[in-house]
Amino acid sequence: MLAVTILCLAACQPVATSPAPLPPIKLSTSATIQTTPATPATATSLPVLTSAPFSTQSPTPTAITPTTHQPDLFLLDQKTIVGAKQRVSRNAPELVPVIEKLRRDADSALKAGPFSVMNKKGTPPGGDKHDYLSLSIYYWPDPAKADGKPYIVRDGEINPESKTDFYDKSSLDGMLSAVKTLSLAYYFTGEEKYGIQAANLLRTWFISPATRMNPNMDYSQGIPGKPGSRASGIIESVGFLAMLDYPALLTGLKEWTPADQLALQTWFLSYLNWLQTSPTGKAEAAAKNNHGAWYDAQTAMYALFSGDLGTASSVLKTSTPARIAAQIEPDGRQPLELARTRSLHYSLYNLQAFINQAVMGQKTESNLWRYSTPDGRSIRKALDFVLPYLNGQKWEYPEMGTQDYTDFAPYLYLAGAAYNEKSYTALADTLLGSDLRSSRLKLLYAR
Repeated sequence: MLAVTILCLAACQPVATSPAPLPPIKLSTSATIQTTPATPATATSLPVLTSAPFSTQSPTPTAITPTTHQPDLFLLDQKTIVGAKQRVSRNAPELVPVIEKLRRDADSALKAGPFSVMNKKGTPPGGDKHDYLSLSIYYWPDPAKADGKPYIVRDGEINPESKTDFYDKSSLDGMLSAVKTLSLAYYFTGEEKYGIQAANLLRTWFISPATRMNPNMDYSQGIPGKPGSRASGIIESVGFLAMLDYPALLTGLKEWTPADQLALQTWFLSYLNWLQTSPTGKAEAAAKNNHGAWYDAQTAMYALFSGDLGTASSVLKTSTPARIAAQIEPDGRQPLELARTRSLHYSLYNLQAFINQAVMGQKTESNLWRYSTPDGRSIRKALDFVLPYLNGQKWEYPEMGTQDYTDFAPYLYLAGAAYNEKSYTALADTLLGSDLRSSRLKLLYAR
């Protein structure tokens, strides 16, 4: 168990009235969980399946038992966050600009929303506006057709129509960003106005009957002129992963109650059940590229968040190693991602899914950081394949447009800590450039 000594910070500046600190992580299970980080020793091999590795069997839904302990953290590191809060309380000079910017961002987020699937102008094909609705971003009207339908694919070119208020995508992105910013600001400043607004946004999107989203992605990334559910639309809910640690930062806020936390867990248990039992979810589970990797990342995270350690462990010990073996070559190439028009973007995107699973694996005794097939396929091999190209070397595969890879910096910090590799951390700093000075990543990741 990760044990952390918590210091009282209430009287320290610039923190106001501090929210409840994070106690040691305690998963909702009687199992003993090892959180020992990966070491740069010899690689280990988890079992790799030679037959169909990705289960599509319908699970038995798990009931959630209300708990009184602090909600768990799964992708963020508790020790790092608590340490950062202690440094903020001491006015550590390197964190002053970080907190100043976080306050500015949070003040802007106070004015955002309210976000709800009920606000969109469009109506999903099923007629229920509680269902999420979006347009597949790379599909455009067919100029050869009078009505443009069915839309045709232009891979790598984002149709701006997908961001309009006819659909839910922009509202989803806005909600996710605001919840993370406000929750973080509440935790580090103690100002309740930030936490209260984060709680309101969470209840509006997930809990309140009049405004909540139904726990499915039946109408995500649709194609006008082609009716039916698209499995690939499930990729649009990956933003939930990074958000789910943030409600834990609201612990102690009277406006975010244990009943709220339980309701949020219940929503994600329902969504997990849909992912594993619906034809759409089962089809996405069979995807061989980044969609499959992100499907596993989502099912593992939602299972952990809902207290279903058994499902999470099954995914991380079985499906994830099999996907690493299938998707990564011995030299680190990811062929299905290299075939895309934005091949570096998708190589990094697939790696993000695997790195998230490696972090979650530390909660289920699955050392995915060190996992390697007998012929050398591994997360680290894939990481080392792409890193020279983030460091200035010319990319040899298709890459449409000018790309910004700063969103990969958190994953370099995670890998740097896991492998004790300073060059990864240094590259993350380089990617952030002048933004590093005030980046909130200093609060969230070991550097």
